[in-house]
Amino acid sequence: QVVSIDTYQARLESGRMEFLDADVCIKDEMHMMFTEKKLAIFDKYPLVLSFSATPVAPKKRSLGDFYQEIVYSISMKELVKLGFLVPFEYYAPADFHPDNIPLNADGDYQETALIDWVDSKLKDGEGRRVLVGDIYDNWSKLASDRKTVIFCGSQAHARYVRDEFISHGIVTEYMDCNTETEERKRIFFFFFSETLKQNPNAKLDHYKEAECYIQGFTEDYKKEVDGLV
Repeated sequence: QVVSIDTYQARLESGRMEFLDADVCIKDEMHMMFTEKKLAIFDKYPLVLSFSATPVAPKKRSLGDFYQEIVYSISMKELVKLGFLVPFEYYAPADFHPDNIPLNADGDYQETALIDWVDSKLKDGEGRRVLVGDIYDNWSKLASDRKTVIFCGSQAHARYVRDEFISHGIVTEYMDCNTETEERKRIFFFFFSETLKQNPNAKLDHYKEAECYIQGFTEDYKKEVDGLV
């Protein structure tokens, strides 16, 4: 039987569904299912096998609170050695943490509240300096010769970051979910222009094309950074 855990939990609680008796319970993305109600359901099964690429529990809880053993199929170093991942270096951001922002059920910042906080800080000279200027300063020291993709905390934040880079003479484009198709094509063509000059029929993949990624938004836990890496 294959089920959605959220649907399963809701229907069990409402009485619209009976408990699915089984010898083994298998779940994917286990780090997203570490709440008391979900763990209470899993605890009824004799054997629970869980999978995740980011095996870190939310709210800084230990996975050992529920699981008895962890099995690593392959390490990140091995994946790099085999050519499935590119070798990488990563650098920590400035120590700039949001204050008084509520957490969601997974223990991370509530998205809407975080976006509101970022946008409010952009109106503050000191906050803007760290949220925007610090990104450029670190990029210029560490990766100014690399083709770069930057993810930001909000659309306003992304526009501020774009303007900061442009003010330093760096050709920078902005794109979000509302970007028109033709404009999106223009940006992608510009991003891949060197590759297309060498091979007009090349299969375009921005993950392979970019040499530097910047996580310009705030996450509460290192697991999110590990997942992006």
